Amino acid sequence: MRGVSLAVVTLAAAVAIEQFGFNNSTWGAGGSASPVPEPTILGVDVGAGAGLRAIGGGLPSPVLGCLLLAIAVAAFLLVARVRQSGLGMRMLAVRSNERAAAGAGVSVRTTKFAAYALSSCIAGVGGVLYAYALGSVNVDRFGILIALQFIAFSYVGGITMVSGAVLAGLMTSEGVIPHFLDAQIGLSATWTLLVAGVLLVLCLRLFPAGIAGSWRRRRMRRAM
Repeated sequence: MRGVSLAVVTLAAAVAIEQFGFNNSTWGAGGSASPVPEPTILGVDVGAGAGLRAIGGGLPSPVLGCLLLAIAVAAFLLVARVRQSGLGMRMLAVRSNERAAAGAGVSVRTTKFAAYALSSCIAGVGGVLYAYALGSVNVDRFGILIALQFIAFSYVGGITMVSGAVLAGLMTSEGVIPHFLDAQIGLSATWTLLVAGVLLVLCLRLFPAGIAGSWRRRRMRRAM
């Protein structure tokens, strides 16, 4: 499966898991939120309530932020390393043209399985860290609409580059840029999503490679 058909099946599976699993009151959270315990490493609390407090002695503790940043940097380095490896080259070849990649001796099925396994692992780690940052989980925080928002921001930032993920994280509805706009000019999260939707349409039309991809192309043109 490929293209639009793969996207539709993936979305359908996500909705089924959301309704049958997360929204189920028997083994899921149902309509209420489930609390998430503080993360610990070798018995040491590294969560929002850790012993090292923020400036002024308040919460949340900066320990959790440092932990999230360290894991994010490790994920960025992993993706960058994979992109430069033989597996990454095969992934790029399959993404560009599956038939041409198969003709060159690349196993399309194996490459797709590897891509799904790696991306699922990163997404799972991100979901766990997201739950620790929130302190509780519910179906609204992990629903398909939230996932589509993340994908939209990733596309605007530059979905084909690691630096695009950094820009997407800064622009997402709970990122640094929306908080800055809300504090400085009173632009709420609702307006931030509207602006993100407009940017997504403009990127699809004018900058298919996203912000990071466009910056990279400009640097390459200047270097030439």
